[in-house]
Amino acid sequence: MKKNLFLLLCFSFLACACSSPLAYLTSEPSIERSLDVIESTKDGKALVKFLEKNPVQIEYAETAGICHHFSLKNEKHRMIFVPEEYRRSDKLLAMAVLRAAHIYRYYMQTGLDEIIAEEEELAMLRQMHLGVELGVVKEEFDLVPEAYEMKREFCAYLLEDSREALAQTRHIVQTAMPACQRPLENIVKQEIWLDSMIKSINDDTFHQVLANRDRRRVNQGLITDSQAAENSAKLRALPSYELTRYERTFYDDKKANFRAFNEMYAAEIASDSSFRRANAERIFLMATDFAECDIEQLRHQKD
Repeated sequence: MKKNLFLLLCFSFLACACSSPLAYLTSEPSIERSLDVIESTKDGKALVKFLEKNPVQIEYAETAGICHHFSLKNEKHRMIFVPEEYRRSDKLLAMAVLRAAHIYRYYMQTGLDEIIAEEEELAMLRQMHLGVELGVVKEEFDLVPEAYEMKREFCAYLLEDSREALAQTRHIVQTAMPACQRPLENIVKQEIWLDSMIKSINDDTFHQVLANRDRRRVNQGLITDSQAAENSAKLRALPSYELTRYERTFYDDKKANFRAFNEMYAAEIASDSSFRRANAERIFLMATDFAECDIEQLRHQKD
């Protein structure tokens, strides 16, 4: 009996030792492998460290649509969903997981309270970098024909430039697709919305402006309907002097958040330029493999 117990303990120890430390981020072995791939890169190592400090569960989506989406309503159980179709290609799966994880990171760090188009754009550039580092070839996309949006962006990045790839992403995420929590607003609309708050403060419609914002956050899976209702009730219950202070503080904080985000966006674009220069030869060689890529045809495949 003691011998059997000893063997069982030894087996349990070996099982734990062989298990990846990233296993707690997902229940899927294929996603776990993609996280290992991501962690092996310089950018990915920092990203995985962030995920370890800000836990999120990454799983395959059960809904239609070859896109990622989020459920971040419960701070103790945040979820990222990626399409199961990517299971057919380890490299494309790693790219999909990295992109969604970066969007999550931006959301957590920027204080914008919403996922916006520019966060998708920056995450796409990070995704393209991983694709270049992994040396993705066109046959990978043959394994996942549903990944035409990623292929469209990758072709634009390789055959044209980053500006064209950003334009493709912008068109994708600002096109209505409820299953993918789209469309997303851009930073310009967010800044216009914030400036409109000055008028709302003066004409007593501030609570309605925030209610509209919370409705967008519900649609993005960031808060629940009950949380939105609770936010509205708390705001309406504030005494007038506290409401005035809250309004001014809210405006000043968001203005600072937008300013910081715009600075970060510029820095990320500059970083991408550096990446392209450092990898110019590799990008050129990879572009020859995708020479027959028809970006316009891929665009209409969705539209």
